[in-house]
Amino acid sequence: MWKQLRLDQFFEQPVDGLDADVPLSRVAAVVAINRLCAPGSELATEQRWYPATALDDLLEIEEGRINDTRLYRCLDQKTKLERHLKQRYGELFAAEFDVLHVLRPQISSLSPNDRERAAQGSQQNGTSAGPHSSEAFAGERPI
Repeated sequence: MWKQLRLDQFFEQPVDGLDADVPLSRVAAVVAINRLCAPGSELATEQRWYPATALDDLLEIEEGRINDTRLYRCLDQKTKLERHLKQRYGELFAAEFDVLHVLRPQISSLSPNDRERAAQGSQQNGTSAGPHSSEAFAGERPI
């Protein structure tokens, strides 16, 4: 599945134009395997879960090279990864997508401080802060 989704190719691309001493594809594999086997925080993954596995040998990662900073850096690629997976999903299954809309909470149900923050955020991003306003969710869903 990893290769069918072309995740190996996706993660081979340098992050921020820099080559890493541990390829992002291998760090991503650690994150994915952790989420499937024993989901936990990046810190717990680094300190407890990863050392108890044989992934360093299987993925050819030098001892001591997996740390929470690398794991978080991998997660920083989430938006690019979501776009990549959407494209691959569409290619593999001929799926079409439409935009998912999410209703925001009614302004009247918020505390005065939260109302002020919601109004400021709406002014900054150009959306309406009315009680029944909706905005496009960043993600998409197949139809």
